[in-house]
Amino acid sequence: MFQLKRSFSLAIPCEPSLVYEIVSDYGAYSQWIAGLKSSEVLAQESNFAIVSVGFYADPARKLTVECVHAPTRMVVVRSLSGHRPAIKIEWKIQPGQVSGCIVSVKLTGPLSYGFLFGRYRVCLDPKRALYTLSGIVASYEEVPAEDKILEIMETEEGLICHYRGTNYRMKAIG
Repeated sequence: MFQLKRSFSLAIPCEPSLVYEIVSDYGAYSQWIAGLKSSEVLAQESNFAIVSVGFYADPARKLTVECVHAPTRMVVVRSLSGHRPAIKIEWKIQPGQVSGCIVSVKLTGPLSYGFLFGRYRVCLDPKRALYTLSGIVASYEEVPAEDKILEIMETEEGLICHYRGTNYRMKAIG
């Protein structure tokens, strides 16, 4: 059987450890990978996990995948032997030459209409996944303290609201 192969690389302005943290959080995949309806970690141990994923393309069906990772460098997600569709997704994370990192995604799956044009196309698009990942990384960026307008913190004394340089103690009403 012929295999569909897609790949894409993108420079992302952050430490490789942040990309690795996001890409190896398998339970959160459905929150950011387009087309995934669910992602549930069934078992996890050191550098290995078993995850059940559901697709919007076929809501009644779940795919069980195994995930192998090498901290800050690589994550490989592949369907367990005998499970269909047989897919493999490789995330490679390399430090950039000057700063940030270069993230590459390589997808291998069955060459079929559903993967090329149909139901699974959206979630098996490396370019889309990397641009979404880049947006998530941007949301993690630290804002300098002087640029913060509003911040709410939970302390031992309760909720504190920091607004334009002044702290306010928050109190429930009603």
